[in-house]
Amino acid sequence: MTIGEKIKELRIKECLTQDQLAMRLNKTTALINMWENGKVVPSLNSIRLLAEYFDVDTKVLTKLL
Repeated sequence: MTIGEKIKELRIKECLTQDQLAMRLNKTTALINMWENGKVVPSLNSIRLLAEYFDVDTKVLTKLL
C-alpha cells in the first residue's frame, strides 16, 4: 500500500470527501487528489498534519514509503 492509498483509506474511514479533508488541513483539493493518486508525496510537515488529524503515529504513513 502506498502513502496515497493509506491517506485515502483513512479519509474514507472518517467519511470525508477530498474537499472536506483539504479544508481541515488548509490544503487544496487538487493536492489531496495528487497525494492519493501518487502524483505527489506529502511533505514531512503535511505527514505530521495528516497523522495528527487522523490520530495516528506518523509511522503509520511513513513506513509505506
